[in-house]
Amino acid sequence: IIIFPYHTKESMSKLKTTPSTAFFLTDKNNYIISHSNPDLIMSDDPELKDVIERYSALAEKFKGEPTDLMKYTLRGDERVGLCMRSNEGGWLICTANSTDDYGEILDTLIIHQVLFSFVFMIVIIAILGFIVQYFLKPLMHISDGLRAFFAFLNHTSDSITPITIKSNDEFGKMAQAINYEIQNIR
Repeated sequence: IIIFPYHTKESMSKLKTTPSTAFFLTDKNNYIISHSNPDLIMSDDPELKDVIERYSALAEKFKGEPTDLMKYTLRGDERVGLCMRSNEGGWLICTANSTDDYGEILDTLIIHQVLFSFVFMIVIIAILGFIVQYFLKPLMHISDGLRAFFAFLNHTSDSITPITIKSNDEFGKMAQAINYEIQNIR
């Protein structure tokens, strides 16, 4: 009987399988004793043995925890998988899938990410445009006030209306200074 921690059993039961999914179990000598493809049990295929040895070395670093994903090529098929070594008996249980299984999902994710990014940029540009327009609105009042003042100086207008900005920020202080100087010149 192989005993794995409860969280491993729970994680394994949640795995989603595809036609290329392979589950396999090796002993402490890296011999495949169980595989979803019965032809590979106790196989002497050097390419397969190399993959198992790489899995085994990776599992040793994780001490009873699932490994990081390992990418490899087996018989021309790009695959990814992960393993976990049991604390008792040295059993190595692994699962692997072809990277082709993820192509459609990744394409969909990329399309969604591009669309989300595009919409996000449009929203950000609209917000920034509104903010810039809101904060620079006093410049239009200053510009109108200066035009009216120069029209008065050129005798094309008989009156000057003061610049009305009701804030104490830089624009408000600028408007107050311009109004003060206009009154002096008048």
